[in-house]
Amino acid sequence: MAERIDTYMPVFGQERPMRILSSSRERNRLAHAYLFYGPAGIGKDAVAMGLARGLNCEQKEPWGCGSCGSCRKINNLEHPAFRLVLPIPSRPKGIKEEKYREILWDRTIQRIRNPYKRVNYTPEISSIPGIGIDQIRDLKKEVILKIPAGTTRVFLISQAERMNLPAANSLLKLLEEPPARTILILTSANADGLLPTIQSRCQVLRFDPLPDSVVESVLQSFLKVPAAQSRLYARMGGGSLGDALNIMDEHFEEQDAAAMTFLFQSVSGDAGERMAAADFLLNGFEKMDVYHILQALEIWLRDIVFLRQGRIESIIHQDHIQAITSFNEKALSFHVERAVELTARAIDLIDKNVYLSLIIFDLNENLFTCL
Repeated sequence: MAERIDTYMPVFGQERPMRILSSSRERNRLAHAYLFYGPAGIGKDAVAMGLARGLNCEQKEPWGCGSCGSCRKINNLEHPAFRLVLPIPSRPKGIKEEKYREILWDRTIQRIRNPYKRVNYTPEISSIPGIGIDQIRDLKKEVILKIPAGTTRVFLISQAERMNLPAANSLLKLLEEPPARTILILTSANADGLLPTIQSRCQVLRFDPLPDSVVESVLQSFLKVPAAQSRLYARMGGGSLGDALNIMDEHFEEQDAAAMTFLFQSVSGDAGERMAAADFLLNGFEKMDVYHILQALEIWLRDIVFLRQGRIESIIHQDHIQAITSFNEKALSFHVERAVELTARAIDLIDKNVYLSLIIFDLNENLFTCL
């Protein structure tokens, strides 16, 4: 089993939804069901967990003290008034039930410890996680159980868009007959993936991306990431602390170097070198790696813009100013703003699942025409 939690990631940013929830609580007007929606990794689950702690905190801290008996029980999934439902993969035939349950428990504890970071079941299990009807049925069984006086039950269904149809229909019945002293919180990065009837029975609360400055500050002060890397990861995260954390785990230094190589060869190389640059990405990296490489490429290009504007302090790659300057001197006619647009378009096409080779060869050719 996973170790007990003594520390966890608090809420960063998200003052607006927290202010709305605090006001509703003060007026005793909290809804019986909420839908928190917005991009992944920005704090929706963190706020939901904070609300669960605060509603049951023995020290009466609005978002939980984190150290009282109640908060500690919630942190370790031992409190009768809190449950977290995550998308889970099906059990492979080669894994015994006990081991399978241990993996699920471990990942759930990881999610509570860091509600910003993506839950990854690999290498033990590779199937796609989802929320099934049995998970919702388990919640419905708990509704009839008594909870201590003065407590409020909170059910958090994370990534609710991953519910299959039977699970969604089963949850709908629970929403139609809301239990007393119970709040259901659904979080989703894709609210359109939920049944309209579920959305209509929830109070919808929008969560916005975090400012880069907030993500950068968290990485530096909370996770002790060096300043130069924090700026880079924050920019790459695009307002998502979760994405920044995931990028840190995915060999980013190699991806960042690959972006620089691709740029330099695509723009200043001969025909053979340009072809090699495209082959380098397509044959040397998985699709998600290429996606992150293009995100890094955007930052290299923006650094060139900052250099040309004389905004040296804004350059993310402070350790590579000499290389950026050298490239700029060799490609003074390079239309960098157009290159930024082309790269952003390529990233969008990967999101839309367009054929990767077509995207990369097209970007490779178009970057050269920016000269």
